[in-house]
Amino acid sequence: MRPGAASPHQSKVYEPGVCLGISQNLPTDPVDCTQEHAVEIASTVDLSARFPGGPPSKEDQDRFLEEECGRTTNDYLGGPHVLRDKTLTVFFDFIDARSWLAGSRKLNCMIGKGADQEGFAPIVGPARGRILIDGQEPVPPPNSGRSTPTPLPGAAPLPPQPEPRPAPR
Repeated sequence: MRPGAASPHQSKVYEPGVCLGISQNLPTDPVDCTQEHAVEIASTVDLSARFPGGPPSKEDQDRFLEEECGRTTNDYLGGPHVLRDKTLTVFFDFIDARSWLAGSRKLNCMIGKGADQEGFAPIVGPARGRILIDGQEPVPPPNSGRSTPTPLPGAAPLPPQPEPRPAPR
């Protein structure tokens, strides 16, 4: 539901689970999540609860929203591993001073995947289910904490290790 002029706030926010379509790598109007989309709404954050005074700086909003959107997105998806395993990222906007003074106080926390060049990669499917990014299933990064790099083409194999000798008796 878009707020009207009579609404107490003037923010353009959507309910969790709404997907915003994609055109030229940028979000558009809401679409069914089974269609190509740029982002999915994970939550809405009301900044007036955290910043009851005048308009907060972009830096203050970033600090707060990074933590708050991370927490609410993990709740929405069912755990912190889901975002990483699906190779998705949390995105959010900020409210400038003019919008704040006009009554905007709410922002969406969105889930998406940045495109290689600019904007967003197309996603098909809801983030809570099976998704395709650019037509491919996401490949989770290794979670061992350390990864062994793939050898460069033409690299020599590791030298053979000597066999252990039995200890003398």
